[in-house]
Amino acid sequence: MNTPSTTPLLFIIIFLHAVVTNAQPPKAIKDSTSFKAVRGYRGETLVVQCDTVYVLNKFSFKTYNDVYENKPVVDSVMTETVKTYDRLLLLGDEQSKKNESYYQDLLKQFNLLADSSSTFADKNVKKIQNATATLDRATEDIVAPGAGTCPPGKA
Repeated sequence: MNTPSTTPLLFIIIFLHAVVTNAQPPKAIKDSTSFKAVRGYRGETLVVQCDTVYVLNKFSFKTYNDVYENKPVVDSVMTETVKTYDRLLLLGDEQSKKNESYYQDLLKQFNLLADSSSTFADKNVKKIQNATATLDRATEDIVAPGAGTCPPGKA
């Protein structure tokens, strides 16, 4: 039951609605490093000029936004975790330095022991060589006076 006066009015309203909704320039998303929400409505054009964009419905956005707003609680836990990790790293470094000190002390003692053992072995080798030389001379002295003869009573 269109009357002649309402039909043009209806076309004008539809035309104006189409012009208003399509006349807006498309929204461009260029920055992927920031955290911001861009509202988009059905029928709108979004131009994505970055590598990643998350599209969320109202419920998902509310969930993520609530977590984001409660960040100080999460931050305090994360801060404590990082502080604990840093303390553990410092303790590990201190332990490593202590172990290095122990190692250097043991190495020094081992080197002293090795040097002492080497010196002791060298002295004993010289003593054994001297004893061998003395025994050789004594053997020569015993054999030399009666060389080639048998002792009396053994012939």
